Amino acid sequence: MAESDFKVTVIGAINEVRKKSKLPAVATVDQDSDSVIKLAYLNDVVSELSDHADWQELYREAIVSVQTSVRDYSVSSVVVQNIHEVAISTRKAALSYVNIDKMRQLQRVNGLGSPYQWTLKGTNSEGNPVITFDRWPQSTDSGYFNIGYYSKPVAYTTADASATVPFPGRLVVQGLLTKTILDESDGEATERYKMNAQIYEDMKSETYNRFNGDTGGDTFFRPGKRTR
Repeated sequence: MAESDFKVTVIGAINEVRKKSKLPAVATVDQDSDSVIKLAYLNDVVSELSDHADWQELYREAIVSVQTSVRDYSVSSVVVQNIHEVAISTRKAALSYVNIDKMRQLQRVNGLGSPYQWTLKGTNSEGNPVITFDRWPQSTDSGYFNIGYYSKPVAYTTADASATVPFPGRLVVQGLLTKTILDESDGEATERYKMNAQIYEDMKSETYNRFNGDTGGDTFFRPGKRTR
């Protein structure tokens, strides 16, 4: 199975919704005003889905080298949705997350050595979160941080016609169709819009559950019945 069997490109999503709206396909994203508007709505859909949950399609890991006397780090060259876990190569267990109030207290101690706790403190120039640690690493604290995070898709432009949207294609198309219908009715929640919006919400939950709620299983203990 190829990625194109379950994902959709930017222009592919726009053309499918145009087809369902009885409009001809376009060769470029900026071919007419309708395709440009649909690009804007597609970006809204992608941003909305990204904020909806932590999608497995967006999970990434970054390796950041431990630096002497540096306790603030960040992931570069990507857009981060949120940080899932931080670990250090010299220890099997993940570092413990604490809130910023606890971290400020820990940092006032000015402890030295390999960190044990982390939290988020502000953002860097790229808009990504800054990960700060409780201790100042020393020259003997070599290794690297393994940062598990969920990325945030960037906004698509008219030059991104062939870019593949990271979410399942059926869900993306349904979301774009729903926003198109609402636009066509000048923001009025018609019955057609309500029906498609409900389909979109159901698809959003079920598609997310594919790799999350529908994965694995639970163990149940059922007490046996006693017969006399």
